[in-house]
Amino acid sequence: MDYRKLFTFRAAVDWLAFEIETARPTHATTIRKELGVRSYVTPLNKGPGEVATRFSVPFQDIRSWDDAQDRWDRTQRRLKALRRLPLDAPEHEPIITGIEVSFDAYARTATREDLVDMAVRFFAFGNVVADYRSSGVWHNGVEVKKVEAVMSRHDVRRLLNTDRVINIGNVGDPVTQRVYFKATDNRQPLPEQEHRARAEVALQGAALPFTTLAAARNFEFQALAKSSKKYFSYRKQRDGMEPLPALIHSRYAQVGKREEWRTGNRSRRLYDPHTQADTELNRLARDKLTELTGRLQ
Repeated sequence: MDYRKLFTFRAAVDWLAFEIETARPTHATTIRKELGVRSYVTPLNKGPGEVATRFSVPFQDIRSWDDAQDRWDRTQRRLKALRRLPLDAPEHEPIITGIEVSFDAYARTATREDLVDMAVRFFAFGNVVADYRSSGVWHNGVEVKKVEAVMSRHDVRRLLNTDRVINIGNVGDPVTQRVYFKATDNRQPLPEQEHRARAEVALQGAALPFTTLAAARNFEFQALAKSSKKYFSYRKQRDGMEPLPALIHSRYAQVGKREEWRTGNRSRRLYDPHTQADTELNRLARDKLTELTGRLQ
């Protein structure tokens, strides 16, 4: 696949979540409605009656760290106006509770079929760093099957071609991943030029690379692809395979994750021996994450 001829790639911060603390217990749905946020607000210290005083609030489509600071400041003013905070509450540095980063392939000369194929590649050859055993296939916010029941590459393509989203990991895990063909936003159709194959990684808790905006400004997003986790890292089928083994291997749903192999009393996590690093796609991912670092400044 000629990536540069077919696609334009881009990395982005889909959402950044801040912790807010209210003066009195309230419901997460109330906070979400009052702040007008699109995504779910998560209570962090939920008590009796499903109320809490600490919440993780996500803000979509962060354009820069200054934009993130501005949204935090406006949120604090809004909460004070609603008397959710004491009027004399001191100013403080926002605490970051989560972030989601995406790697997108848009069409340059690609067709819709090419974009779906690229989404299949993101899943089939992507390094799985979340809990694969807890993965599911979702449609309109409802889990329709477990990923482990998806046995073939053909199944993956059929699902992604019909607006399914492959979720890897559980909600609330430190690391979760999603892969899908994005043609809608909030269930509304996107213009054709905004259709893309998308791979996402959401980090929270112990997996967060930073918890303050000051630290975020110094973070280099390309580290996500270079770290031991290799969040945006891809394989491809090994060159020079015999036709029949290559055909059989090409039918497996997921061959990009490292599996545990035991030799005697030792165990190691190794990639599928029928794959090799997809050097070109990995370079594109690192380059776009580097661009994201600069764009956020």
